[in-house]
Amino acid sequence: MSDQEANWLAVARQAVRESFPEMADAEPCLSSFSLPEGTGAHGQGPAVVTFQKEMPLPDGGSMRRVVRVTISPEGEVVKITSSR
Repeated sequence: MSDQEANWLAVARQAVRESFPEMADAEPCLSSFSLPEGTGAHGQGPAVVTFQKEMPLPDGGSMRRVVRVTISPEGEVVKITSSR
């Protein structure tokens, strides 16, 4: 894992801890994207770090919660989304 990827994971973990504390112990999965030629910003694109966890429901069932953190190449959080 590169230093940049380690930084992205650290930034994503911190953002998830602050916004979704119940997801703090979920293992992240990193996906990075390269921007295509001709876009004006060829090269490294944003990274998406995905956290998944089975959450218990009051009726005894469970549901999978997914939180995605989009991070710019500079290491800034661009967007955080969550399933219900």
